Amino acid sequence: MVMSDYYYTTATRGDLQYLAFLNDPTFATPGPEPDNLLLNGTNMNAAGTKGKYLKVALTKGKKHLLRLINASVDQAMSVSLDGHQMTIITSDFVPVQPLTVDILMINIGQRYEVVINANAAPGNYWFRSQCNTACVSSNQNANGGLAIFTYSGVKVATPTTTSNATDPGCNEPSPLTPWVSNTVGSSSDFIQQAKDLDVAFPATGVSSNGKNILQWGINASALDIQWEKPIMSYLLENNNSWPSTENLIEIPDEGIWTFWVLQEQGFASLPHPIHLHGVSC
Repeated sequence: MVMSDYYYTTATRGDLQYLAFLNDPTFATPGPEPDNLLLNGTNMNAAGTKGKYLKVALTKGKKHLLRLINASVDQAMSVSLDGHQMTIITSDFVPVQPLTVDILMINIGQRYEVVINANAAPGNYWFRSQCNTACVSSNQNANGGLAIFTYSGVKVATPTTTSNATDPGCNEPSPLTPWVSNTVGSSSDFIQQAKDLDVAFPATGVSSNGKNILQWGINASALDIQWEKPIMSYLLENNNSWPSTENLIEIPDEGIWTFWVLQEQGFASLPHPIHLHGVSC
């Protein structure tokens, strides 16, 4: 299930809020709210007059695997299924020890696989995807993204169920424990290297033309991704001659401590400058 935010107007919209957002390199101006949230590309509008709900069938007594992807531009989402729990089994493709939750906060770009046990009374249930306000997310459809989960043999109808989930805040599920643990060994060499590390920063990094063009630097070089040929495609071809503009950072060995210094420069002070996918810390 792909969750996404949806804007009725285009990226070239001319309203004052959006223009202020585009022209503010300090990020103090919030982006415009989406008009709706979609589940697999569909939902009713805020007035309930257009669109349709995604419909999913459940079989009584069976367990169902659901893959969840937050593909939104700017919204962290909290998802739940009325009257049911979800058991997390993978996080960003990493198999984890099963963790059962009532609600799951999924940030932008994150992926989870959950198992839903169809052990409730047969009927129609709301599946909910709500903007997580604690993560400074919001949208103009107060109902959020909705889908109808219906038990086989039951006529599909608009659910009357209510949510039994507690607001998770801006918190990811915890603890997520990988099935396969990785041990990085002694930190003594790492600590010694950190003591000797030269952390003088170059003048480059985040730069701006004083208007609405920003350049983000990694290792003093701007990241320029080829969307049509991601790094994974090079690896599948056994080809390690990727362009330097991909800013791929290679570490010498696996299973070692790696020291990162994050530089926030000048006007671009961010609360969330970097995150990693598929890594358990």
